[in-house]
This record gives sequence, C-alpha cells and structure tokens, in this order.
Amino acid sequence: MDKLIASALLLSALCAGLNLHAEEGKPLLMEGKKTLYQRVLSTPDARVFQSPDSASASQEVIPFSVLYVYAKQQDWIQVGYDSFGNTAGWVPEKQAIVWNQALTVSFKDPQDIQRVMLFNSKGAIKQLVDDNDIDAYQSLYKAAVAGEKLENSPVIALQPEAHLDIRDNFYLVPIKQHEDVYLGNEQARLLEIASVPLDDGEDTGDVKQTPSKARSYRSGIHFVIDSTASMGPYIDRTRDAVARVFSAIDVQGLTNQVSFGLTAYRDNVFQVPELEYLTRRYVSLQQGTDVDQFFERVNSLSPSEISSRDFREDAYAGIKSAIEDSAWEDFDARYVVLITDAGPRESHDSLGATRLSAKALQQLAFDKGISIWVLHLRTPAIAANNEKAEEHYKELSYFPGIGDFY
Repeated sequence: MDKLIASALLLSALCAGLNLHAEEGKPLLMEGKKTLYQRVLSTPDARVFQSPDSASASQEVIPFSVLYVYAKQQDWIQVGYDSFGNTAGWVPEKQAIVWNQALTVSFKDPQDIQRVMLFNSKGAIKQLVDDNDIDAYQSLYKAAVAGEKLENSPVIALQPEAHLDIRDNFYLVPIKQHEDVYLGNEQARLLEIASVPLDDGEDTGDVKQTPSKARSYRSGIHFVIDSTASMGPYIDRTRDAVARVFSAIDVQGLTNQVSFGLTAYRDNVFQVPELEYLTRRYVSLQQGTDVDQFFERVNSLSPSEISSRDFREDAYAGIKSAIEDSAWEDFDARYVVLITDAGPRESHDSLGATRLSAKALQQLAFDKGISIWVLHLRTPAIAANNEKAEEHYKELSYFPGIGDFY
C-alpha cells in the first residue's frame, strides 16, 4: 500500500494511456459519458510540474485538491483546477487518485453505534459480508477498539472514538467507488475511500532526517456583501462582527492564520448607472491579515443611495469575483460568505452579468476547494421573493457530503 495514502478498498487505478488528449480546451470525458469530466484528487506528496518531466519547475499542491484531467502522457497527467481550459501543469500519475464519483462520506456519532472499521482490501470485507460472519467481524472490532494488532488482520484503521461534527471540524473522506450489498436481509453499501494516515507506518530505524518546518494551517474568509440601498444597517453589523472576530483571534495569537477579504456588489449598471459599480473589491485576502488595513479599506464601504431595477441583485457576480479574483493558493480552508437581503439573478435573467446558474457557480467554487455560506436576511420588504431566493441559495451553498450552508 502506498505509504502516503491509506485506501480502504484498493480497487481502481488511473486509466493508462499514451498521448491521450481531450477536446481542445476541455478536460477528458469519463468513459462512456458525454458531459462528465475525469477528475482526480492530489495526494499529500503531489506536485504540479511545468512539463511532464520531474526536472522541470514545480510547486506543491494542497492534499485532496480536486483536479480535472486534460491529457495523459505515459505516467503523467495534465491537470487544471477547473473545467474551463485553465491547465495548471503536469502531475505524476502515482500522485493522483481517481475521483469520478465526486462524493464524500462523513461518520455518524459513535455514541450509540459501533465505530467504522476500514479494511485494506475489498476481498477481506466482502468475504465477511458474503458469509454474514458476525462473529469474525466482532472479533476484529474488539481487537481494533482495544488497540490490539491481530496477525494478518485486514483492519487498517478505526473511526475516532469521539464524535467529530463535520460542520465544526471539517474533514474530507472522498468516495472512490461503491458497491451495493446485503447484510443478511439489510441493504448496505461498500465504499472505497481515500484518507491520509497520521504516519507512513514504516520504521525509519536510526536514520536521522531533518524535519521540515510545517506551515501553519491557514483559513481564508472572503465576505461578499450586498451594498444596495436596503443593506445599510447590515453593512455596519458586518463590520462589527469582523471586528469582534479580529479581536478574538488576536487574543489567541492567530492573526497570521486567518485572513479576511471583502467584495461588495450591487446590480446592472447599464440599467441603473447611478449604482456606480457591479462589483468592487475593498480588501483582498492578502491585505486582510492586518486589522488596521482591513478597516481602513472597509470603512469606506457604504450602501447605494439609489435603488436597483427590481427585488433581485447580482449576487452571483460578487461571488464569482471573490472566487476568481482572490489568491486562494495560500489557504487550506476557503470560505466565501454571502450577506444579502435579496434574491440572485439566475442564468436566464437578462440583467445578470455571469449567466451562471446556482449549480454552475457552486461547482466553480467546489473545483477550487471553496465552500459558500449564505446569510440571507429575509426582510418583509421583499417577502414575496424569499422562498425562491432560499431555493437558489441552498443549491448555491451545497457542499457534497455535508449539505447546504444556508
């Protein structure tokens, strides 16, 4: 087993291919599909090289980054962070995990159920399932809980004893493949997953290695705020909330680990020129680690004095700007927080600048490892649009394996 990836069911491998290329400007399609693109996840040791040559310039990739496959050449794959033709470089095939499912799994609270065991092969767990061998399973489980290492045990990991709420302590367990099975008369599902172990399990002996200095885990939080006329009081509250957060992280000595950005948006300026702008970035994530610099820039943000065309605003333009115009590479946790009292302009809206649907924009964020959170202020003034807006924003803020952040 690869020392950097503990894969619960080692079944699939990257498709082999020599000089296989996608349609111009598009990723490779999955076999037998007309619209679904091939995707992989980067392993912890992955690097993106300028060319399919380990001697070429390279840079590190955040583990489990979602990458689209654009071409394959011998033991290399050309990848990009999105499906719009923006290739990033080449990754050795062994540093990528096929992830065409685009699904993740989270663990249930183990308080009232047994903890999940991870097996080193499909055959081992499938044998237990086919034989419905409860006694053998319980023996493996008791040994795993007790920390005993049984000879030739197929169990390689066990779910943590304490419950980890994925909303509070985010973790990523990608599903590579699945198979429906029956446990007696009960339907169940075998999952092939990928995870990163705490160590490689190998004895390094007396060899002394110079430890590399670990980079601190960093979070980037980019606010996207509706700055139309009705949002005046909420802009002030957002400033106050960020001020309290800055104060809290300063007390904890974490100011270098959290950075804030802020982009304001209004609506179509061709229809209402007095709105002055469609989107405007006030603070970048690089500027947002300094509290004084942040508020010096944000204090100039004020609501429009002119109302827009109708009860919808172009929230998608603000979000798209935050996603595409921010340098997210330096951040491990990536969040866009939308604050608005209005519904968005969907893809069919002639006044919308992006012509993107909620689903398309959600995918754009997901491809970059960004989760979108929506604070929708359901004000009486536009109550007639609240339910439709909620529908769009729930789809926009959906994160696979977790749910929506609405």
